[in-house]
Amino acid sequence: PGTPSRRGSLPALPSCPQGYFEDVTAALSELREKLQDVLRDTWTNISVAITKVDVLQSKPEPCRIIDQNKTRDELDKLNGKLDQLKNMQTTAAVAYCTPLSSEQQTRAWFLRHARKITLNPNTAHKYLELSEGNRKVTMTNENQYYPDHEDRFTRRWQVLSKQRLSGRIYWEVEWSGRGVEIAVAYDEIEREGDTDESTFGLNENSWALCCKSKKYTFSSDGWEEDIDESVPVSSTVGVYLDTKAGILSFYSVFGSKMIFIHQVQAHFDAPLYAGVWLSRSVGTTAEFIQLK
Repeated sequence: PGTPSRRGSLPALPSCPQGYFEDVTAALSELREKLQDVLRDTWTNISVAITKVDVLQSKPEPCRIIDQNKTRDELDKLNGKLDQLKNMQTTAAVAYCTPLSSEQQTRAWFLRHARKITLNPNTAHKYLELSEGNRKVTMTNENQYYPDHEDRFTRRWQVLSKQRLSGRIYWEVEWSGRGVEIAVAYDEIEREGDTDESTFGLNENSWALCCKSKKYTFSSDGWEEDIDESVPVSSTVGVYLDTKAGILSFYSVFGSKMIFIHQVQAHFDAPLYAGVWLSRSVGTTAEFIQLK
């Protein structure tokens, strides 16, 4: 783990469907490229115009008329490009809130991106017991006598996944007990001590959904937001991550039914790891469900 670095994270987004953020990102990238082209063309036209003024001062009037016509053509082209930019802006705005197809709103669609996740024993706090092939973690009151390791959380009851996460990924966590936090974090999160920098959701290197019997709470970079109590709490939480589009979203899972909990957009500039925190209540568990 290294020293935490500043990373941009946007506030929570409205519940617009996540599938279209890729389209918006692509549209805005094209918008930027076209704007750069316009600026380059404009600068070239200015340079050419200055040169023409110097030359035309010593030329007959007919030449001036020809050059003016060419200049009008160039301006017409520029106006056309500006119209394209305006259309691009409209396209991006519409794409942002265009509903997903019915297929992409189903659990079956998310399961296409399911990936097996196991927990890394080298990161587990000494009171956390791993089982079920390192897919399940249980809070105990006994030291598990893990070997010393620089990646281990020394004071926080947390553990990270063995797998690095990038691209489109979906997983589910089944939990029980007083409360857990389902998180994603960069490898840079601190492991030593009992500080904000080592706590899921209290620093720029992690995002966390706190799950309790009656409500959810989301936190990141020290900001905490209570999820509306109308969202039903489930013992199974689905997590969808798209690192390219910068999307992280959570769902209450009831069989084949998924209910949206919360979504954020951030700039993910490095692979992430799945993580969980367990409340200090013996018997509290969190298990990464085998979906494939």
